[in-house]
Amino acid sequence: MADYILSKRSALDIEDIADYGLTNFGVAKSREYGQGLEACLDQLAVSPLMGFGADELSDGLRRYLYESHWIFYVKRIGGIRVVRILQKNMDFVRHL
Repeated sequence: MADYILSKRSALDIEDIADYGLTNFGVAKSREYGQGLEACLDQLAVSPLMGFGADELSDGLRRYLYESHWIFYVKRIGGIRVVRILQKNMDFVRHL
């Protein structure tokens, strides 16, 4: 079965997203967004080519837009490794 591995930075990104959602949208919406993000990561692990190539940022890097966040990841045997999860209007080059 395919799975995903989170980098330390992407795990922190998820915590930040959850904190922001909780503060600004409440428990239910924050939980809903987090569950959707997790489902998206599961889907990317199974079908990593769903995302766009982002070789201009780093060799082998791919990205996929989930609602208001870009998921940056690399394919690996058995799934993906998530590098970062960044708000869609952030400066990617600076934060990768």
